[in-house]
Order: sequence, then structure tokens, then C-alpha cells
Amino acid sequence: MRFQSHHDFDLNRQNQISVSWGSDLVAELDNPNDIWKPKCKPEAVSRGLLSPYTDQVIWQPAFLNARDSLDQNSLQVPSPSPLSDDAEELISKIRGEARQLYSFWSKGIHGEFFAIGPHVMDQVTCSDKLRRTADIILDLSFISHFTTVSVGNIGAKQAYRLYSAAKETLHG
Repeated sequence: MRFQSHHDFDLNRQNQISVSWGSDLVAELDNPNDIWKPKCKPEAVSRGLLSPYTDQVIWQPAFLNARDSLDQNSLQVPSPSPLSDDAEELISKIRGEARQLYSFWSKGIHGEFFAIGPHVMDQVTCSDKLRRTADIILDLSFISHFTTVSVGNIGAKQAYRLYSAAKETLHG
């Protein structure tokens, strides 16, 4: 906000401080099978929220902690939820779906929206895509409270109550 309120901030061009979809959120690597190569340059290590690095260091352990918490407390996994999936596939699947959703939603703000017309962005399709977008955010939000590297995590039971209530509201 402070950058944007500066008198030199230009709304009509991309700013260096802006969040970048490609590098800050869903960054990919050239060779995701060998991300821990010792000769890797620091600038090649992605710090993206859904990168293969954060997947292995943050998301997979948090996912396992969340699932263990559900099992230990005999709590039912809300549906739909990726918590019954494999930890190693979670972020990859979310990254793929997030890309598709981003592509879909960006059509509404780009000139190509006028070319594709309202038959592609009808109410049923938009409602479904919005529900899937909310699902991803809810799933990641819940799992994030089981990381060991984050500050401000809420307790497991409260996180579950909020997650379950939000899923119930979203899916009925």
C-alpha cells in the first residue's frame, strides 16, 4: 500500500514490487525432479508460495501434520478436500488447477473476453470456478496452520472448526 501511495507509482505499468503470478505464486522449475542440486544458484531457488521447494519444505510436512491431527482427534475430513490425497501430489495438483483457474478468471479482465463471449463465462461455469477457487484457498489456509515455520497459527481444533464451517457453507 505504501508503494502504491507513493507519488511516483504508475498504475499503467508493471511495478517491481508487484506480486507476480509466475514467480511469487506458482513458480515452476526446469528440472523439478532434482531441485536440491548442490550447484544450484541462489537466484534459481524459487520462493514461490506453490513452488517445488516450498512444497517439500513447508506444504508436505504441514499436510502430514494436518492429517495426523484429524486422525488423532477422530475428525472427519470435509468434502471435497485434498486431505485424503498423497502429500507429495498435493501442491502439484493445486498448482495445476490454480493455473487453469487463473487463466479462466483472467479472461474476464483481458480483451479476449469480448471474443469468447458470455457463453464461456456463464453463471453456472463462473459459480463452479469460484467454488473451486474458494476450495483451494480454504484448503491451503487450513493446512498452513500446521506449518512449523509460520507465526500466528491458530490451534488445530479451531482451524478444523473454521475449515469445516467454511466448507459446509460453500458446499452445503
